[in-house]
Amino acid sequence: MTEQELYEQYRSVYDYVDGFGIFEVRNLARAFGAKTPSYGRKHDLIMRLIGVASGAVPAGLRSKRGARVKAEDAPEECVTRVRELVAECNARRSYDFSEVHVPQYYFRDSGETESRFGYGDALTQGVLERAESGGYLRSRGCEATADDPAVSESMIQKFGLRNGDALTGYAERIEGVHMFVQLEGVNGAAKEQEERAVFEEIPAVYPQERIPLGAAGDPVLRAADLLCPVGYGQRGLLYAPQGTGAAAFFGSFAAAVSAAAPQAELCLIAAGCGPEKVNALRAAYPQAYVVGAALGTPAADAVRAVRLAAAHCKRVAEGGGNAVVLLDSLTALARLFGEALPSSGRRAAGGTDLNVLHECEELFAAARNLQGAGSVTVLAAVQRAGAADEDVIEKCSPAANVRLYLAPSAGQEGCPPLDLALSHTEMGREMLSAEERACAQALRRRFAAGGAARVLQTVSAVKNNAELVRESGLWEEKAD
Repeated sequence: MTEQELYEQYRSVYDYVDGFGIFEVRNLARAFGAKTPSYGRKHDLIMRLIGVASGAVPAGLRSKRGARVKAEDAPEECVTRVRELVAECNARRSYDFSEVHVPQYYFRDSGETESRFGYGDALTQGVLERAESGGYLRSRGCEATADDPAVSESMIQKFGLRNGDALTGYAERIEGVHMFVQLEGVNGAAKEQEERAVFEEIPAVYPQERIPLGAAGDPVLRAADLLCPVGYGQRGLLYAPQGTGAAAFFGSFAAAVSAAAPQAELCLIAAGCGPEKVNALRAAYPQAYVVGAALGTPAADAVRAVRLAAAHCKRVAEGGGNAVVLLDSLTALARLFGEALPSSGRRAAGGTDLNVLHECEELFAAARNLQGAGSVTVLAAVQRAGAADEDVIEKCSPAANVRLYLAPSAGQEGCPPLDLALSHTEMGREMLSAEERACAQALRRRFAAGGAARVLQTVSAVKNNAELVRESGLWEEKAD
């Protein structure tokens, strides 16, 4: 990071420290371990202090002799305030799970024997899965392996860690046990955080911001963005009869989210598919959480991974981020639930155990837009292949506020078309501007007159929906 980038990222820290005199700045620099704190101009010293406090540059050796003894220590409240400002600046950065997070630096006397990690050591990243005592750090696919680092109960209690937290830090083997021994970051932020809100206790509000599908290149998604928009925090069912291509639709949807909203956390859950599909998804979307419940996977393992992924999405929303879950399919996942969950002794009309229906409903109902925080969006495909599938649809349908219906694609490549006559979003108009609503009304009239082909032809005439709305001549003149 260049000095200019460091200044722009941590300008609030600079302004705060710049309010002190040179002697106070030197004491603060010593408190953070900046090199040669007694020399240099005030500006240079502040930048060295910021570099060390943020972890962007290595700290100097902390000495117990010389100038530190002659000068008064920096007030503790000033040191604390600098740390708070650094944490605030870090929190404003977009969280990228693949990013190499800045390590913390520790100063040791020669007599210390405890291991400390920092610059040059390999970082460990994963999702915390809580156990009865302690927990384990799972991979991005939330799968359990024999070599996953164990997380101690004392660390979980000390930092207030929760099931589904994304952790960054260092691990080592202690007497043959792989242990997560040093925490550096939680969900992309500093490990020292203020008290966090609880997902279930944050009020839910109606979705207010659309997922920007209108910027995508696919005409089907662009038409949906105007006629049945999907907002952050919505619960959607994708009705996908056999052969209509739910996987292709979700692939186009995921590509649009990755391109237009890279800051959103994308989670793809593939149930009842082949292992090659899971690997293909992970290769296509390396930044996404791809949870595979492939054929041959023990049902209990698949259910555990899905639960952990859902918990992580809640942690993202608690911290102000947006998580988008694409589930292919909910009805296939219900069959895995049926194999893994204990029987309740009670069944719905179609023969589905009530424990299974409760698990499906809980996963689907996790989608919501949180007031003053982030959101979890769930778009789940469903298929009507039997009475058990009807049980799942009947249980979750009342909570859905987006319903999308796939139409037969007739061998068409790319994203399969939507049945625009049936697909709709509750309160979708509220997410559109006046100009977009006028364009949507015109497109619906075109659909009534000439079908989906005519709508897609109009949409395909320009590159994106913003241009389509501006070029009103494309839809106003022939709206009737």
